[in-house]
Amino acid sequence: MISFKTVEIKSIESYEQSLRAKIDPSLEDDDVIDKLKKYLGERCDKIIVEYPYYDSDYLSTYYIHYAQKLRQYKKLCCRLHILKADVYYGYITLRPTMKGTKVGKTYLDPAILLDEPAYLMLYHFKAHVAGNEMEIRSFPWKSQQTDISVCAHTAFWTVIRYFGNKFRNYADTTIGEIVEKTQNDWGRKTPSLGLTPVQVSDLFKEYGFSPLILQYEK
Repeated sequence: MISFKTVEIKSIESYEQSLRAKIDPSLEDDDVIDKLKKYLGERCDKIIVEYPYYDSDYLSTYYIHYAQKLRQYKKLCCRLHILKADVYYGYITLRPTMKGTKVGKTYLDPAILLDEPAYLMLYHFKAHVAGNEMEIRSFPWKSQQTDISVCAHTAFWTVIRYFGNKFRNYADTTIGEIVEKTQNDWGRKTPSLGLTPVQVSDLFKEYGFSPLILQYEK
């Protein structure tokens, strides 16, 4: 059964003293709490913890990678729904991966993060919270998992997720599908050591883009 627990953010200490107790220990660590303090801090006044949350993006990596590990990894994630003055600003997914990689799929309205005007590529994403459909004006983001997906996979995911939702002629995807589609003739796909420019170019072609590789001499 899905539960929603509300945490009032009254001060920066609320993250340690109140929020941490509401999150499953497999989904949080010092890195998670430090990031929330640094980037959200007192900008929000309420966080709703949704648990469990079956994140299709994390599960796409679970079945092709984590399920085969000797260490047991859980399937369940949670979502932190961010609010200020009862205005919904989006959510952060926490996943049961290794230390320092637990912040997963994130959609946050940049209005809660910025102190000055900015020109950003945004789209209207949706989230269902306790039976209510909420809209988030955001650009997709997540931290890398370091083993099955590194910075290149994650950056590629953000671009494809944005275009795949905004434009009909582009397909949406998961990080697991990106890993599976990666052309690799010289070694294993996971754990990944990164992607070459040619691999990234080939991936973009898989999703309907026409990339051009440019090389500049120093």
